[in-house]
Amino acid sequence: MSAYWDASTIATLHFQQQGWTTLRTLAEAAPRPCYSDFGFGEVVSAIGVQLRTRRADAAEGAEAVATLGELVDAWRHEALIGADIVRATAYLQHFALGLRLPDALHIAIAERLGLDLITADRRQAAAARALGVSVRTPLNEGA
Repeated sequence: MSAYWDASTIATLHFQQQGWTTLRTLAEAAPRPCYSDFGFGEVVSAIGVQLRTRRADAAEGAEAVATLGELVDAWRHEALIGADIVRATAYLQHFALGLRLPDALHIAIAERLGLDLITADRRQAAAARALGVSVRTPLNEGA
């Protein structure tokens, strides 16, 4: 079954952070993993942070964005829509969950699409479960 991947998992894959091989195996086994333009933008923002903090130069940043595009090229792309923002804002009002808007948006997108949310973020995973959204945490099994 396809699943919706949030920015934490895409970034882990792209930057080859701890656990990236687990995610690569999961992505390769899945029928067209799904991502959003919002999640893509979050990872591009992380690349921008590397440039601003001088951990990469402009050429490396451009290459990183190109490589990111190649990573998700065969994946299913979904656009963020206004209804996702409305739903995410409703989730934010469950203050005990400690959600931030980006995490709430990923939960809302996964719910709208009827897909499991794949995340590396434990707090987001717990919030998704509390909100009745199916979630998988392949890097934090049991979380």
